[in-house]
Amino acid sequence: MSVSNFNTSTPFTANFNAAVTVDNSNKKMRIYFDRIQSSVYYDDNNPVGFAYSTPLYLEKGTKTTMGVEISTNGSAEQSVPIWVVQEMEKERNTRGSATFSLRFSIWSTFKSGTWWMRHMSMRVFCGDLKVDFAVGSETGNLAAAKRDGCLIYV
Repeated sequence: MSVSNFNTSTPFTANFNAAVTVDNSNKKMRIYFDRIQSSVYYDDNNPVGFAYSTPLYLEKGTKTTMGVEISTNGSAEQSVPIWVVQEMEKERNTRGSATFSLRFSIWSTFKSGTWWMRHMSMRVFCGDLKVDFAVGSETGNLAAAKRDGCLIYV
């Protein structure tokens, strides 16, 4: 995950970009990710932006990388409370980093053969994503650390 245009003045703006690997290890079913809402949170509890990602299709036993782009532009639709912006700025200035999480709400269809199908919603949580910022920079990158993957709730 990377962050650019991280501006903690009013209004808050930032561009969040991530590459997420999606794996269908099932050997019998195809998966259609019909609608994907991607959200970024500061400190796991405070939403700072959201976007809808392009639908995906995964054939049996395949995987792909999904590009996630979330931009906050200071609009009323994606406004972030001032106290949250102040906390992000304080963490970045004192630690040189800020901790975010990515969440996905996914509406999907599982298919096997030509007749059987099942619709299902999933929630995916990728937490503790520490982004390091250079001093005085509006750009940050995911800190080098072991990643255990994301939690999936069906």
